[in-house]
Amino acid sequence: MQHVYTTDQLRDSEHFRRIHAICEKIGDDVLNWCRNGKLSEEGARTYDMERQKVKRNLAVLHKEILERDPTPVDNLANFLNIFWEVIMKVLPVIETLLKIGAAFQGLKLLGNPVGNQKLLP
Repeated sequence: MQHVYTTDQLRDSEHFRRIHAICEKIGDDVLNWCRNGKLSEEGARTYDMERQKVKRNLAVLHKEILERDPTPVDNLANFLNIFWEVIMKVLPVIETLLKIGAAFQGLKLLGNPVGNQKLLP
């Protein structure tokens, strides 16, 4: 099945932000009601049970999103992330090689043939 949205787009979507915002708001309200004695024990238990159900459902949904077949954009993003990591690991080595090459080139420009130059005492 071809997906329309990437994993990141789904995770960062307005829908997910709204769900989390609503859950936080309800949680804050319930906490305030409990602190002010406006929620019965039964009400608190019911909220806790429903909260756990929503939490499990969101965890299942999140797992399904992560485990689904990636979109072409997901594949490209994964490739670019791996490519970037490789580049960042290789750059320090390239920089060192360029400095060494520049040092040898500088010796040649000064009229000191590299082959005849003693670099160490």
